[in-house]
Amino acid sequence: MIPFLSEILEENKDNLCTILMSDKVAYELLSEVNSNEILKVAEEKIEYLRTKQLKQGKLDL
Repeated sequence: MIPFLSEILEENKDNLCTILMSDKVAYELLSEVNSNEILKVAEEKIEYLRTKQLKQGKLDL
């Protein structure tokens, strides 16, 4: 779907994906009073999960 839209809209696939995902998040948080705080916490969780995943990927078993 995204490659097709990317071609029609003459937009980079990565950029289009970013736009679509940000729209999804924005509309999900639109009615929340503390949306900025939710985004900050989510950003921290993403960083934590990426770091945790990276450390787990380096384990030699």
